[in-house]
Order: sequence, then C-alpha cells, then structure tokens
Amino acid sequence: LKKCGGILVQAQGQQYNVGAGLNLTSNDSELGAIYDQLVFDKKKMALDVTQFILDHRYTDISLLRADWEQRCAHLKHKVSI
Repeated sequence: LKKCGGILVQAQGQQYNVGAGLNLTSNDSELGAIYDQLVFDKKKMALDVTQFILDHRYTDISLLRADWEQRCAHLKHKVSI
C-alpha cells in the first residue's frame, strides 16, 4: 500500500481549517494514487468523493474526537519535521 493523500490542517487564531489532499493520479512510482490511469472521468470522481463524504461525515463532535484520539499515532508524542 502507498499513501495516496493526507489531512491538511491550518490554524487561524482560534479556528482550524481542515481539508483532505488526494493524489488522483501519479507518474511517480513512489507515490500512491486513487486512479491507476492518467485519464479518468473527473465529474464522476467528484461525485463519488462528495457522496463518500456525505455518507461518512460525523454529526457528533464527541464521536469525532473519540475516534481521532483512538487512531492518532502521534498523540502525546513529540513530532518534528
């Protein structure tokens, strides 16, 4: 398995903007991608991603926090970049 995306977080004062970055295609053998071909139906992809988000989004912030804390591998560890 190869990483094909990541979570992006930007702090602005007391607010955080969160998004997801996805590698749709890649010519680089070191990177993962969602599609294995360079040409794909962009409209269908956008609809598929939108539907996935709508079907899997959190409506309860406490459940989101609990899942995040359970799955967060770097929680309470020093992280350096």
